[in-house]
Formats: sequence, structure tokens, C-alpha cells
Amino acid sequence: MIGGLVGDLLGGAVGGGIGTRLYESGRRRRLARDDRAGRPLVIPGAILGTTSYCHPRGGVLEVDGAALAWLTGRGGLRYPVPVERLTVGDVTESSDAIASAGGWVDVHCTDGSERVTIVLPRHDLPYLARAMPGVTG
Repeated sequence: MIGGLVGDLLGGAVGGGIGTRLYESGRRRRLARDDRAGRPLVIPGAILGTTSYCHPRGGVLEVDGAALAWLTGRGGLRYPVPVERLTVGDVTESSDAIASAGGWVDVHCTDGSERVTIVLPRHDLPYLARAMPGVTG
């Protein structure tokens, strides 16, 4: 916990490419550690669209076994995503503003006639695939 906080602070303080790589490296290590421990995985991302479980940019995704939720932030309000209703389409490089640093993808889905887009770092796709088996990339 303290180590993660220090990594986050250093990543923000150093700035630029070095700070971004330092932050991302620490985030991936924490994610892998949580995965090994069987804890819910918290991933930066967004769920965009017009359905009731879609939200504005920001927040985080939580993968807990085969369940997916969008949270307003770590420890924030939790909104379950009905993954059983989603049909996964294609995965593309993200053009979303939150993904401006690169390495992010859009997972295009449909829920009935509604389009839903899940935006997350490409590196985290295998974690999302646990809750949404149709996701590849």
C-alpha cells in the first residue's frame, strides 16, 4: 500500500516519459500482486454509452472473478455491468481523450440495440477477458 503510494507520487513528480513508465510499471506490479492474491482487480478505464450502467469518462473498472463493475474511483460508488447481456464486437486503438498517452483500446460491444464502449489500457485486456470471454486482442 505505502509502496504503491510512493510509486504514484514519484511517477507524478518525475513527469514525462520516465514518470509515466515508472507509474505504469508500479501499477502493473500491483495488479499482478492483487491477481495472485485473488483480490478484485482495479483497472483505469471507462464504460461509455447510453445504457444505465454507462458513465462519463474517468473512474475505474473492477474485475472480480467473472463480474465487472465501474467505480467512481478506488473505494467509490460501484455500478455493476451486466456482462451477460453484452455481445463483444471488435477491439480497436482508442481515440478517447482519457487514452491520449497511447496504449489504450476500445472494446466495442452491444447490449441489445445499444452500443457500449469499454476503454482501458491494452495491457489489461486479459483481465477484462475473465469477465467477458469474447474479448481478445
